[in-house]
Amino acid sequence: MRDNIKIRAALDTDASTFAALSAFVQDLHFRERPDVFKEPDVLGLERWFQNALSTASAQIWIAEIGDVPTGYIVVTPQSRDESVFCYQRCWHEVDNIGVHPKYRKRGVARALLNHVVRIAAAKGVPEIELNTWNFNQLAHRSFEHVGFLPKNLRFARRVERT
Repeated sequence: MRDNIKIRAALDTDASTFAALSAFVQDLHFRERPDVFKEPDVLGLERWFQNALSTASAQIWIAEIGDVPTGYIVVTPQSRDESVFCYQRCWHEVDNIGVHPKYRKRGVARALLNHVVRIAAAKGVPEIELNTWNFNQLAHRSFEHVGFLPKNLRFARRVERT
């Protein structure tokens, strides 16, 4: 049985809540790729979320079960002008999503993503995109369960210094 998950728009006072939830995501990234990601800095994350909350283009929502914050999602509208290479397009980019480890596999990510899909549909936005690291297989499964499919593949190669 799924919990009664409420999704609400973020408030200016939510920055510390987002920072605490985001620290779990940052820790996962740091553990898997310490060559890329820094250790979680909750005060730095709080400042980042305060800035994101004050930026008009960022759309941020929080998931709650009862009065307990369980997850969040940050979305930014994107657009690209037509060029010789491609047509004009607009989409919503999921910049950040996280669920408290205690509440994973309870439908929180699904509720957040479905909320973003409903918002995009209401605004006439034809596509939602997100980026994820290859090591985060749990997130990949969550995204696929909500209808996201791989769109492109990014390769990397380490270069030894000579």
